[in-house]
Amino acid sequence: MKVLVVEGEKRVVRLLERALKKIDHSIHIIGTIPAIFASAHWLEQHGIPDIILMSERAVKEHQIADLSSGRINATVIFTVQSDQFTFYAFRISHLEHLLPAAFMNRVQEEAYTTTLPLPEQAIGATTAVATTATATSTLQTAWRTRFLVRQGQKFASIETATIAYFFSEGRFIFFKTFDSQKYLVEYTLEELESMLDPQLFFRINRSLLIAFKSVEQIHPYFGNRLKLFLDPSMEKEILVSREKVNEFKRWLGQ
Repeated sequence: MKVLVVEGEKRVVRLLERALKKIDHSIHIIGTIPAIFASAHWLEQHGIPDIILMSERAVKEHQIADLSSGRINATVIFTVQSDQFTFYAFRISHLEHLLPAAFMNRVQEEAYTTTLPLPEQAIGATTAVATTATATSTLQTAWRTRFLVRQGQKFASIETATIAYFFSEGRFIFFKTFDSQKYLVEYTLEELESMLDPQLFFRINRSLLIAFKSVEQIHPYFGNRLKLFLDPSMEKEILVSREKVNEFKRWLGQ
């Protein structure tokens, strides 16, 4: 199933994607737009998705009305720790019921109609979302709480809460605990990102994924970057990459 997501924050989109995979591995997010008003151009470029999921925040920010009219196929709610996210699911043909008339007129002027029929498989997929989500579905994402690692000639189970950061060193990935013990893990940093609670861990650059509790000091750095001092300390300079700075600041403040 192809899904278009209306949400401006990448972190939330990643969380949604993981939650949807727990419902059905065939669900695939093919695009994201920050607001429904950007949909006309996106749809012209990419075609019709099976379902549109619009975040509750996007609805409130852009004052989209008529969400309680019964035209929504399902409401998907998923919970991560103390955060709860709500997305409204609907088909492309229902856009006309959700948007102000002025916007719909503009869409028509751009020669794109929102009432194009969905292909048969898309109609079936719509029903699948409503059925799978059972109108309102609460999902609790299970984040990794322990890692099994080799310790000499034996194995040890290390709690995630004791890990300060994960880092790449050559072709290998390691993590270091708050008591400065170093262990090899058999996962990539990309895989680890999907396993760890994003409220507690953040990937600041291509080679380093850190725990919130490991951050000791934050300093401005040239090139609009940030320099970090972690506990336990690292020998090399620790920089938040330029493209990650804004998201990192939001992560620190949530």
